[in-house]
Amino acid sequence: MVAVAAAVYFPGLGGGFIFDDWVNLNALGRYGPVRDVDSLLRYLTSGIADPTGRPVSMASFLLDAQNWPADPRPFKRTNVLLHVLSGLALYSLLKALGERLTDPRHARVAALFAAAIWLLHPMWVATVLYVVQRQAMLSALFVLIGLRLWVASDHAFRSGFAARGWWLGSIAVLGFGLLAGLSKANGFLLPLLVLALNATVIRLHDNSLQPALQARRARTLLAVIPAALVVTLLAATAFGMTGHFSEREWTIGERLLSQPRALSQYAFYLAAPFLEPVGLFSDAFAPSTGFTPAPTTALALLALAATAIAGWRLRATHPAASCSILFFFAGHAMESGAIPLELYFEHRNYLPASLFFWAPALALTSTRILRTGAIVLSGFALVCALSTFKLSALWGHPDHLALHWADRLPESPRAQASAAQHEMRAQRPDLAITRLAPLVESSADQPQLTLNLLDATCAAGRPVLRATSYAEDSINKATVRDDVVHQWLVAMLLGTGSCHALNPAVKEQLVRAALTGIDRNQTEGEDAARSARLQALLALDQNDCKAAARRFESRIDSQRRPELAYDQVGLLASRCGPEVGLKHLRYYLSDTDAVEFRMPTPMLRLRDHLIRRQGLWEVEWQRLEDTLIEEVGQRSLTPSSVGGIERVAPTNEKASSTSKQ
Repeated sequence: MVAVAAAVYFPGLGGGFIFDDWVNLNALGRYGPVRDVDSLLRYLTSGIADPTGRPVSMASFLLDAQNWPADPRPFKRTNVLLHVLSGLALYSLLKALGERLTDPRHARVAALFAAAIWLLHPMWVATVLYVVQRQAMLSALFVLIGLRLWVASDHAFRSGFAARGWWLGSIAVLGFGLLAGLSKANGFLLPLLVLALNATVIRLHDNSLQPALQARRARTLLAVIPAALVVTLLAATAFGMTGHFSEREWTIGERLLSQPRALSQYAFYLAAPFLEPVGLFSDAFAPSTGFTPAPTTALALLALAATAIAGWRLRATHPAASCSILFFFAGHAMESGAIPLELYFEHRNYLPASLFFWAPALALTSTRILRTGAIVLSGFALVCALSTFKLSALWGHPDHLALHWADRLPESPRAQASAAQHEMRAQRPDLAITRLAPLVESSADQPQLTLNLLDATCAAGRPVLRATSYAEDSINKATVRDDVVHQWLVAMLLGTGSCHALNPAVKEQLVRAALTGIDRNQTEGEDAARSARLQALLALDQNDCKAAARRFESRIDSQRRPELAYDQVGLLASRCGPEVGLKHLRYYLSDTDAVEFRMPTPMLRLRDHLIRRQGLWEVEWQRLEDTLIEEVGQRSLTPSSVGGIERVAPTNEKASSTSKQ
């Protein structure tokens, strides 16, 4: 099983980083290489996902690199290793659960088939070979280990070893639950998954016996109370995030109405490994706006409701089937609920589907049909392995993969944009234009289509008037709030995009389109900072250094962050001269009473606190100021007369912070 899994994933190790890999893994070099305790702490607290920042997952990436950029192959190799370990943990768990229901030999055979099918299933290719999804994999691994320890804890209670039961149960839920949750937030569902096992396979029949009483107390303290707390926090988080649905194209009600369709589709692809799963591009999954006119939403809701009811009612008569069903629903309680995540992603099934094949494997390996059942299960596993090998080979060739996704998912703007970008990198902008032009005609409000079409038109050296018109319209509708729009405009103005040679008037026209609807007098934080940044970069592009410096100062006033100031000083120094860069640095350092922009998550706020304690920015400001002074050519002058600007000592951020508390 292990060797086959390693073999089917081997062709995919040659692929590169994609999408969210870049924005998560670049923390490896954000504050320099990770080489001592201080840099390690800064790195571990730099995670941008979940309020926790997922520090355990962040730590795991250090196994593969300590700086950025890095070679993707070690990251993918470690992902495959973790996937194999999860398969072994799943086998151990299913074997232990099976021994509660049948003889040991039958339990081993069923566990082997069920774990092998899960391990080899093609739905996980887009999880295992997508480096950043290690977060989901690590969370699942710790949950599976925690569940196995919980089964061992229950066995200890039943055998009369209460102390052993308590510490095994505590390690299972508190220890591995914490590791799982700090890898990815859905790991905190471990107590809920424990209850799924306890309600089905691990049942307490004789409540009068002392071992059963101890086990019941452990279940209450270690599973029921934490599970209730998790459910309460999920509900509170969902209600607290209702405002975030304004950033989506659908409402909270439409998301909840869409999830039965999503869960049904997940189950369908799990049961049909010969069909290629959707993969990463799920933007074509339309939200459910009601039960009519299409009946799919109502049918999916009825099917899932019936399945959930059957799973609950079968607890006593068919505990394995009941366990698989309840486990699947419990595992989706976070990412398929009211939190405004994207509607559909197959990696969300990695943990919930781990027991999906166990009940069928138990049924098909019973003594009376063992030979026939083994043939059926072996054939199913073989189909999984071949499908996974085929997909893995595609993942090993990113250009082929992008074109394959685009051909298979014609209704996905992301897939088409990704394929067009690969065609442009292959010096074939004509192919990108042919791909995107018809789509833009029908979906002119999609910036990822219109902006890539404009890029391809620029790269091909063709007239850009029509493509610019489409781009302007989509930018105007999305505004600077849209990440795609903001990043594209920044690349254009910095000269790193395909359209950096556009007419200056056209550049200004596109920037103005992004700022339409953003009232700077009523906007704070991110919107105001993005607006000021674009206007500053536009001024730089027009060689208006005075206006650029003024706009950069406005950006600092809207969103005071040392990283922003550092980048702006560098830009001004390189484009306008070290004197201008030095003046901007002095502007930032002079306001010692200004409050630093508060980061959105507790982990990022902890990182800022650590950086202040370490004095990292004080040292960096001193170094940068000295460098700029040297470049101005005034090193021999007294510090107070350089460039006509009074020298300002770097702000002691730790002291400032303390004085404000």
